Amino acid sequence: MGPSPVVKKNGFAAFDPRAGLVYMPFIPLNISDSGFGALGLLAYGSVDVPQLRTMLPLQKFNLRIRPGMMIGYMTFSAEDNTKTGSFSLIPIMLSVAVYYDLKKEMGGFFLSPSFRWSQGLIASSSTIEAKPAIVSQLAAGQASTISGSYMGYTTKFDLGIEAKHKSNQKIAYFLDLGMMIHFEQQSGMFFTISLGGAYHFM
Repeated sequence: MGPSPVVKKNGFAAFDPRAGLVYMPFIPLNISDSGFGALGLLAYGSVDVPQLRTMLPLQKFNLRIRPGMMIGYMTFSAEDNTKTGSFSLIPIMLSVAVYYDLKKEMGGFFLSPSFRWSQGLIASSSTIEAKPAIVSQLAAGQASTISGSYMGYTTKFDLGIEAKHKSNQKIAYFLDLGMMIHFEQQSGMFFTISLGGAYHFM
């Protein structure tokens, strides 16, 4: 559950499942003329692994490890002097997060700095359209719009902070700063800001 005293749980409750939503604005780093509105939304879930607490000295160093999964949708637009483009990304990622639980509360909150590594697949689609001034110069029959869909791989690294208020530690809030990279036919690099919350079901 976090930095508060650990309560021993049995059965499925020992895995301490939680799920939540993440709002994720981002900045495409390899597209200099991307427009405003580069936004993403992720559905997030994770569990504790009680076996790791017996295999590794996690509690001794106030550490927790939570594997999880994220599925999201990201969209942004870009343009230059000749064309405009709209892009959509659907990442499906498995993740592993490590939390360091600070012993003292601050302002009524228990805080846990964190590192998360996520890896998975990403589906992307793009539509690139020539501007009117360029369309008038195209040869007869030459397309002014190009669309495509692609499947590739993605990896993401995040540093952040998790916060739980002492009055209700079933709800976790978190803020992460990260870097996301995807590969294959389309490639991209994104700086991300993740702000979200999750509810512990057990």
